[in-house]
Amino acid sequence: MFNSLFLKDGFTFLRVRAFLEVAAAGGISKAVGPDPGKQSQYSRQIGELEDFFGVELFQKRGKAMVLTESGSQLLRISREAFHGFEDFARVCNKDTIRITIGGGDALLHWLVTPQLGTVSRKFPAVSLCVQNLRSTDVVAGLRDLSLDLGLVRESALPSDLARKQIGDLKFGLYVPRSLLRTPAPATFSWVAQNLPLACQHSDGEFQHQLQAAALKAKTPIRIAVECETFPQAAQLLLTEAYAAVLPSIASRFLDARKFVEVPATWLKTLRRPIVLAWNKRTTRVRPITSEVCSALSSLCTF
Repeated sequence: MFNSLFLKDGFTFLRVRAFLEVAAAGGISKAVGPDPGKQSQYSRQIGELEDFFGVELFQKRGKAMVLTESGSQLLRISREAFHGFEDFARVCNKDTIRITIGGGDALLHWLVTPQLGTVSRKFPAVSLCVQNLRSTDVVAGLRDLSLDLGLVRESALPSDLARKQIGDLKFGLYVPRSLLRTPAPATFSWVAQNLPLACQHSDGEFQHQLQAAALKAKTPIRIAVECETFPQAAQLLLTEAYAAVLPSIASRFLDARKFVEVPATWLKTLRRPIVLAWNKRTTRVRPITSEVCSALSSLCTF
């Protein structure tokens, strides 16, 4: 069995390890540091692996090493196999199995992390890792098996990945009551003209949709502070010095005595269906991932 592998020199765990580390880092020096001996060793091991398979695994682009199509295929196969080996070793040694969850900061902050205690109690043999990632990086991680689960807007997810819709991400304008000095109910127009506004800016699609919706509603927006993430905008809101546009899932963590949502019907156009996604190959190799996925999707439905 597997004689074509075992009867030919060049295929070893150490060589595959060198390949995986260089692929993850994007270059040999980035993977091993400035040690010339280590660099030479990794270069030789990757060359021996290329000789074994008879294909080129990397192409050099400047100082970077980019995977070829064959290299990308070997990366997926290797990660799948090594996930299985590692999980088996951890079970045998009674160690925890590591599950990695990727998603945007807002979804992780307000939706996932509040539920991780429940997940950990349900799966004591599992350790959890959350990573703040852009949608494109979540998709890439699910495809190359560096991520087990991902939360992402459905429109960003390709058809080859499995998914379960967990809710619609909606947005609202939240204002400290201490800043409202008008006897009449506040409107978005009044807030935009009279109060400093904090808003997330790193998501280009969100910014484009926000500006387009405001323009259509003929409501000018003056952003006083641009933030990398929605949780940063929420922190500014909590100082009671700023109003903020936030995902509605944040409202459950706001004190209703101090903060109020100001109606802005045109924000409804920014609604985004959110899914919990996974690669079917991951759940085949790591069955525990399927169980964690089912629990998390139930806990995080909104």
